[in-house]
Amino acid sequence: MPDLFPLINLHKVDAAMVDIKRRHDHMDPGRELIAELQALRQIHAEAKAEADRLAGELKDAELEQKSVEEKIAKIDKQLYGGKVVNPREVETFQREIESLKHHREALDERILELWELVPAAQALEKEHSEHLSHKQAELDAYQNRVVEQRTLLADSYKKLAAQRPDLAKAVDPGLLRQYDAIRQKYGGIGMAEVLDSGACGSCGTTLPRRTVVAVAEDRLEHCESCHRLLFKAVPAV
Repeated sequence: MPDLFPLINLHKVDAAMVDIKRRHDHMDPGRELIAELQALRQIHAEAKAEADRLAGELKDAELEQKSVEEKIAKIDKQLYGGKVVNPREVETFQREIESLKHHREALDERILELWELVPAAQALEKEHSEHLSHKQAELDAYQNRVVEQRTLLADSYKKLAAQRPDLAKAVDPGLLRQYDAIRQKYGGIGMAEVLDSGACGSCGTTLPRRTVVAVAEDRLEHCESCHRLLFKAVPAV
């Protein structure tokens, strides 16, 4: 009967490597923070678009206001400069001035509104921008920690992988081939500890009494459910 202790030592390294790889591959890159950041980007984009729209409208209104003032001044100069004497022409100019003045009043009213709306919209855009920056910084910090943790896990994996060849050499060749075949078929784990409850430590199946006894006597047994090689708990030194 081959000695199982070298194989158990090898299994523990293999199991640790499987666990490290699982933790490395399933580490959360910050999905919740990324989703929050995407939502904030949309909110900020909408706020910026509105602030830009209002600012653009204010600029256009002020330019148009200036243009209307210039038109009124020009017509006034023509009307009262002594060159226009025809009553119909005078009436036409007066109607045009009246229309321009009404338009100027509407512009004045909208400009007054925009003088309040534009700063408020710009302040809101700035608030969303700052919130966005803070959330981006939070995500960057989190992802930096993930990178550090993955680096530590990768280093641990390399150290364990470096131990494996020497541990494998100490195992009976026939037993090693059997173990490796099981390990490759069942997710990298070829052995399972028999729990105090008499269950398989890998799949949880309750083992037959004869199997538990055989394992306690250091005999080679398989779990009838997950087919892994069984071993009894080895007290920590």
